[in-house]
Amino acid sequence: MSEAASIPMRACTRCKQPFLATLEHFPSHKMGKYGLHSNCRSCKKLSDAEKRARPDQKERQQAWRDANKGTVKEYNQAYRAAGYKSTQHVAEWRAKNMEHAREYARAKARRVRAADPAKYLRIARNYYYRNHAKVLQRARDYLDRNRETINAKALERHTRFYRERPEFNLQKKIGARLRRMIQDKAGAATMVILGYSREELVAHIERQFTKGMSWAKVLAGEIHIDHIIPVSHFQCRSIHDPGFKACWALSNLRPLWAKDNLSKQDKILTLL
Repeated sequence: MSEAASIPMRACTRCKQPFLATLEHFPSHKMGKYGLHSNCRSCKKLSDAEKRARPDQKERQQAWRDANKGTVKEYNQAYRAAGYKSTQHVAEWRAKNMEHAREYARAKARRVRAADPAKYLRIARNYYYRNHAKVLQRARDYLDRNRETINAKALERHTRFYRERPEFNLQKKIGARLRRMIQDKAGAATMVILGYSREELVAHIERQFTKGMSWAKVLAGEIHIDHIIPVSHFQCRSIHDPGFKACWALSNLRPLWAKDNLSKQDKILTLL
């Protein structure tokens, strides 16, 4: 006899369709027949959505419990007799074993994230929406407790990106140049002001590499990003000055060996 033939059938109490009595077709339920819910997975999702949509759902549930206290008591007694723990018992255990519970939750989250990233993201997003204030407060508390460590890691990451990533390196250098050049950049994103992305800037510069040029030499400072028409010719003091966009247009930027750029100074060596 095959394994499937030995599995009993169960009819969903909502749609009445028969399914194999397995977790593939029914959600788990500790007190349900075969340890499964009476609704199939599709009907359970539909039923839960309908309940959530009712504004008086909590009141309806409380009214039912008040009207069926005997049934609720019998269910709770059977639940405990089966060896299951009450919510209060679980809460007390968690309070006494907080670190163990947290590590278990972290390990489970790592397993879910590795097995199904989309599911993990959905769970995390739903948790954030339901516990928005708690999540933000937890983040603030963590920042206050670990500010020095966080700042040290941020500095290490910034330094590593500056040394290893051309797009990050160029953005930071240009941002620093803009802050020295104009008066109204404060707080504004560098690439938004310039009107092109880091990726577009990197591609434009790389297309103009001459023999011997590489990003390793750009990152090492052996190659500069040169303004073909020097910055001093535009006399910009604001991002709104007429010449600002022309000064920082991709067509006015090129890679140039550092020694050549330093000897060039404010001269125009090549026409656009």
